[in-house]
Formats: sequence, C-alpha cells, structure tokens
Amino acid sequence: MGEFSFYFPVRVKFGVGLWENLGEEALKFGRRFLLVTGKRHLKDSGILEKIKGSFNNYQCDLFIYDKVPPEPPYYSVDEGAEIVENNNIDTVIGIGGGSVLDVAKAIAVKCKLPNSIWNYIGADKVPKKGVPCILVPTTAGTGSEVTRVSVLINPETKEKLSVASDYLYPNLAIVDPYLTLSLPPNYTAYSGIDAFIHALESFLSLNNNLLTEAISLKAIKLIYNYLPRVYKNGESIDLRKKVLYASTFSGIALTLTGLGAIHALAHPIGVYRNLPHGLSTALITLPVLEYNLEILSREKLILLGRTLGIFSLRSAQEKIIKKIKDLFDSLDIKLGLRDYGIKYEDLPLLAKEGLKSRSIKTNPREIKEEILLNLLQRAW
Repeated sequence: MGEFSFYFPVRVKFGVGLWENLGEEALKFGRRFLLVTGKRHLKDSGILEKIKGSFNNYQCDLFIYDKVPPEPPYYSVDEGAEIVENNNIDTVIGIGGGSVLDVAKAIAVKCKLPNSIWNYIGADKVPKKGVPCILVPTTAGTGSEVTRVSVLINPETKEKLSVASDYLYPNLAIVDPYLTLSLPPNYTAYSGIDAFIHALESFLSLNNNLLTEAISLKAIKLIYNYLPRVYKNGESIDLRKKVLYASTFSGIALTLTGLGAIHALAHPIGVYRNLPHGLSTALITLPVLEYNLEILSREKLILLGRTLGIFSLRSAQEKIIKKIKDLFDSLDIKLGLRDYGIKYEDLPLLAKEGLKSRSIKTNPREIKEEILLNLLQRAW
C-alpha cells in the first residue's frame, strides 16, 4: 500500500428516532421538497404519513414521487427530475431501500442537466452539482446513503450500469435503525448479504488502502456475527443497529475503492431473472472468491481469516470459503443459478454483460470474458 486519497463529504447522523426530525433537518437546505420513495413500503408501514407530519409545523411545500420500483429504470430519474424542474423544488429527499436512494440522488443532479440521465452513465461524466439531497435508508444493505454511485437499468437493452460522480454524494444521510425493523426476514438477509459483499470486495479491491481496509473489515465482522441473529430476531433494535452500522461502513468503503467481479456478474444475473440484488451477489460469490483468494497475499489472508474467526493459515482459503457458505446457509440462501431459472445457454450472454461493468477494473485478479464464463459455469 503506497499513496492514496480519501474523500468523504457526507454528513452522517446515526441514531434511533432521528428520522422523526427529518422536517427540521430538511429546512436547513430549502423550503420546497421532493420526497422520493417506493410504491408501497412507506405507505403500508404508516411511516409516510408520519414523515408528512414532520413537515406540518413549517412553512414549506412537500411533493411526493412514489413510483420507484426495486430495480429502477433510468427514466424514473428523468421523471423525478421533471417534477423538480416544473415545481422549482430546491431539495430532494430520498427515503427507502437502495434503489430509492440511487434514484433520489440521481434526480438531484439530473434536474440541472440536459438530456436523459442515461447519457451520463459511467465515471465522472456529471459536469456539475445539482440541488441539495438528503438520504434516509430503510434497509441495511446498499450503503447508497453514503456513496457516489447510482445504479440504473435500461429495460430496452437489459443493461444495469451506474452513474458515478462526486456530485452524487448527498449532503446529509440520516441513518436510523428503527426504519429497518419492518424489513421481512428474506429481504433482511438479501440486503445484509449485499452489504457483506460490498465490504468483502472493497477489502480485496486493487484500490484498497489502510483506511478503507479497517472500515471494510469492521463491516465484514459485524455482518458475519450479527446478520444471522437479525434474520431470526428482526424485532431487536440492538441487532438491527449493528447490521446498519456495517451497511453504512461498507458503503463508505466501496465508494472509495470500487468493487469486483462478484458485483459485475450480479448485475446482469439480477436483471435477466428479476432477482433481488443481494441474492444475485450470493449466487456468484463462492466461485469468484475462490478465484481471487488464489492470489491474495499472506498478510491479507490472515486479516480476512481472523475477521471470520480463522486463526490458522493451514487451508485458510478453503476455511474462508466454508465460513461464507455457512453464512449463506444460516440465511436459508440456496445456491445454484439453475435453481433460479437461469439456463446454461444464458451464461455466455451474462459473461458478456458482466464485462461491461466498471467493477471489473478493481477486481484484484485479471478478468476476461472467458474467465467470467467459467465462474458462471461453476456457479450454475
């Protein structure tokens, strides 16, 4: 590890009950707000009405955009940005899972840009900042509340790609474990696995450094130790808090280091069979990790092993793989692409799509299309 840079401009407020102060916090940024959320969860849980109530004591205008699906198409951003432009909105607030947060922060920049947000797919193509943005996660998974990335889908081409820019960092992240209490067990597992893989790939990334390494290892340890307990005891606020810590930590780490081949392949897997993102990452993790661990340095192997409770270097690679397989088993995640409607003849196309991902560039070991195909075949 030589020279590195560390840039993290997001103010994070973490604590139980902080979401109730959303109106007060938002008034620091403006008076006309667009609240971006999903189609059902906030309404069904009653939280949406309570959020509206937090703005009632202030002179302000609150607009709602509640059309964000779990795998958001790019035109969700374009639609939201049009609402901002037409109503002179000065602040965007996103509250929901990772998809909602990704759409909200993209809306905040798109409203100041011409053309569709899809024109800005890639790294650092956004030329200027947008309006202020506040993000409030309701899942412990993506870490999107602290990242510079918005992941979007093009339904016409079936591509799942990202806009990445420092201008996408939100101004404020309000991270409240209370909002994760209503997450069902299966989505608790999927989102938690996503955070785990974020931390794992950040630790292995070519851009990993001493600061991100410490953050990612802490996230790995917290999720490994506590996610199975949250899965079985989701009403525990203390357990939810620990996994949410880890999700935010992993978001900080990944946005500074990039990811790897697990996420590069998980995106097309999820798009082609409409699978939850966290499940898609789990399905491809073990073969990719086996491939990457073969070139891992002794020092990093020790660090990762100890984080997972392994204190001997003998057969360390195999033990790490088994530990992670055990984690998946504890969450009732069944592995095997074939069991999720993916045909063997689909694999070459998935490999080709995976190669488009920017995550390939920071994978610790060289990746080519034929290698991705082999990894998919091993996961099938």
